[in-house]
Amino acid sequence: MCRCHGLSGSCSHQTCWMEVAPFEDIVNDLIKKYKKAIRINADRTSFIRSINVLDFEERSRKIKTRQLVFLDESPNYCYPDELTGWPGTLGRLCVKENSTDPEERKSCQQLCRNCGYDLRKETRIKQKRCNCAFRMCCEVRCDVCDYEVEEYFCV
Repeated sequence: MCRCHGLSGSCSHQTCWMEVAPFEDIVNDLIKKYKKAIRINADRTSFIRSINVLDFEERSRKIKTRQLVFLDESPNYCYPDELTGWPGTLGRLCVKENSTDPEERKSCQQLCRNCGYDLRKETRIKQKRCNCAFRMCCEVRCDVCDYEVEEYFCV
């Protein structure tokens, strides 16, 4: 990024500095690279020491310097995995409405429907502090108020 200096913006002198790209650009670039990632068959420790352990087929694919590679397929996060302790998405709470973030509103679609689960809506009564008032010298007193909330779960 550069900025010009000089009389009437003549740019007789320039000041430049390095700047990180906008976060959204970085994320989009990583997503593209993730989708084009190449699985390789290599012993983990050997791979770290040298890329020469790759088999002929992998070398012929011409892995680029900035190419993402992976050793293992991603697990299916829809279902529990006892080895890693992952609980899966069955029974998980998701956000369906009342969110300002569009990605968050898709959470039920991503967590439940994409895994083959349906949604169950539950109306629950929760409590929170309300009608708080400051009392003379160092005391705040509040009531406890009930409020209704709709929650969605993968079933």
